Amino acid sequence: MSFPAGWYDDGSGRQRWWDGTRWTEHVAPPQPFNPPTQTFASPAQTFAPPAQGFAPPTPGFAPPSSFAPPSPAAPAPWAANNAYGPPAASGYPLSAPPTASGVSPLGWAALAASVVGALLALLPPLISFAVLVLVAGIVLSIVALVRPGAKWPGITGLIVSVLGLIIAGIVLFVSFVSATLTGISEGVANEWPDPVDSPRSAPVDGQTVDWWEVEVGDCLASDQPYYEEDGRVVLVPCDTPHGEEVYYQYDMTQREFPGDGDTEAEAEGACRAAFADFVGVPYEESALNFAGYWPSQESWDSGDRMVQCTVYDDWSEVTGTLAGARR
Repeated sequence: MSFPAGWYDDGSGRQRWWDGTRWTEHVAPPQPFNPPTQTFASPAQTFAPPAQGFAPPTPGFAPPSSFAPPSPAAPAPWAANNAYGPPAASGYPLSAPPTASGVSPLGWAALAASVVGALLALLPPLISFAVLVLVAGIVLSIVALVRPGAKWPGITGLIVSVLGLIIAGIVLFVSFVSATLTGISEGVANEWPDPVDSPRSAPVDGQTVDWWEVEVGDCLASDQPYYEEDGRVVLVPCDTPHGEEVYYQYDMTQREFPGDGDTEAEAEGACRAAFADFVGVPYEESALNFAGYWPSQESWDSGDRMVQCTVYDDWSEVTGTLAGARR
């Protein structure tokens, strides 16, 4: 059995608001003491204050099951206005205890931010901004849940914000995969055709030489039918249509073979650095491309140390040198 809401002595001599289930923080100012006017028949007689009906238990204990409401014939001086405190005539007006059913502006703001962030998360260019809005929605939702007022806007905003972050992650993943696949497809499309797939004979005016005989300034025919078989290449005059032009070469200086990965990285870095000096613009700004040729473990053991760099156009054959082409 529970006590009805009202003002009761909390055991410390103060009147405290009991909301029907627990003690609240609302405490009534102390009532002025009016000494009793009753006279005693004899010194041995003891005085008992008028019964107040009942006193609720001290905070932290359940009210006794034998609770009886105050008698209408002798109401407690503070029981005339249980809902909001003692009568105004007593001089101690008290405010009503807070309720949790009011409007929560902060909760509505959190819900609005969460919905806007979730919608923005569907647009890949606005993902970063959407994540910031969703994080703000989560923070506002948490604050709204601990403030007085309706709780459902804050709870809904928190759920929508979490869903929005999940959507943002999915959109980012899909965008990354799409960009990666596009880059791979473009890279495959831009690869120079494999000479083995074009086993046509060398041009009539071409010259077939071993690869290590190639020098800076030589131009390679677009079709190389022999290179994959025995390392021979076909050279053509640079003033005729050709595929590649040798623009830089040097010998590696390591005592031991660095390994395929390190050798390739060194050759690529050297070719990239020499590209701007030959073409006239940095590689990153150029419409042209370069290729590198470097020693393998087998050729290194045979004394090969040469790295050679060639420049070419991805889309067409070139006639004339690309030195200073600035494109």
